[in-house]
Amino acid sequence: MQYGVDDEFKGAGIKTQGLLTAKFEFIEDNMISHWGNFTGNLESKWFVGKEDKIQYDDINMHSDGYFNNAFVGTFTMNNPKVETKCQWGDYRIPNIDCRFDVGTADFNIARKYWKKGWKDVALKNKISNQNIIETKEAKIIKNWWE
Repeated sequence: MQYGVDDEFKGAGIKTQGLLTAKFEFIEDNMISHWGNFTGNLESKWFVGKEDKIQYDDINMHSDGYFNNAFVGTFTMNNPKVETKCQWGDYRIPNIDCRFDVGTADFNIARKYWKKGWKDVALKNKISNQNIIETKEAKIIKNWWE
């Protein structure tokens, strides 16, 4: 059992904890452009609290390196047929090259990846040792899906 940093949730009524592991396949609607399939493995941490309900395990979210809902797999676009490595997670990306995530306690992106769409994450996290200069345009951060 884990009760968070300095056992802060020890008396909170946590009855049990676990890890859901699943094979994951998500097939996008073939009516959209660039549709494809996500295939891989998903892991999600959970716990049962005093109300006997399964809950998302955020108990250690203040600990360095915490992550949850981790996916590792591939995205295969169907037209043209292109396969790409695909990983995501809450708070951290699992199995990622440490030259990409340069954060110590929190997720932060190395400067060389900013041009590939990651500058908004760096700005939101305000990486202090990267000398980010926030321009007027940079303050207008679009959602990644737009």
